[in-house]
Amino acid sequence: MIENIFDVTFDDLHDFNDFKESTQLKNDTSEKDIKKVKIFLDKWDIRKEKIKDATYLILNNVLTDLILPLPGEQLRIRTQQQINLFSIILKILETHKKIDELTIVTYTLNKVVYSVLIDLLKKNHIGRLNLFLASAYIFRDKEYYEKLKNEAAEFKDKYDYHLVFAWLHLKISLVKCGGNFYQFEGSMNYSSNNMAEQILFENNKITYDHDYNFISKIITNHTNKALEIIC
Repeated sequence: MIENIFDVTFDDLHDFNDFKESTQLKNDTSEKDIKKVKIFLDKWDIRKEKIKDATYLILNNVLTDLILPLPGEQLRIRTQQQINLFSIILKILETHKKIDELTIVTYTLNKVVYSVLIDLLKKNHIGRLNLFLASAYIFRDKEYYEKLKNEAAEFKDKYDYHLVFAWLHLKISLVKCGGNFYQFEGSMNYSSNNMAEQILFENNKITYDHDYNFISKIITNHTNKALEIIC
């Protein structure tokens, strides 16, 4: 296996002596970056109503700077800038044009990311979507928890969609695109924050299959009373 180690900050700030000049340039650049990402999202028929400018900039940093691992390659990413794992999903989609199957196991999946994933599923940009989320949503955001369950009942007969809740703190994502098998895990959830974070990101069928089988065995176990299998 080839292993590359990257320290990534995804920082688009520039070093200028004149603060006013640097601030104006950064603002102009930010506006261009936001417009570029909006055009990208329009191409995939993704709703933008709830996406904030800060999120657009995060998406632009990853779409512009991140290079996906080749088959058999592993990347170790360290960042102190805001990054949302959802941006990696979009980078993979941009590269391969379609995601055959996406499996997400996470503690936090924010509302914006969820709505975008559903848009991509409805447009067949994602062939199969598996969400394995924390049961803590029952207490953290009961309204959102009920929304997820109600919409799952609506979507399950129309799309290849699966939703399971469990008491978990795992953070693993699996993305299958033809002969590419991406797996990434680390400290990040599907939300944005200002914390230092780390990701192990690889394109490896052996790792993918191991985690896919592990997750599938759990989320299809109807005898496990700790699970709430919605669909």
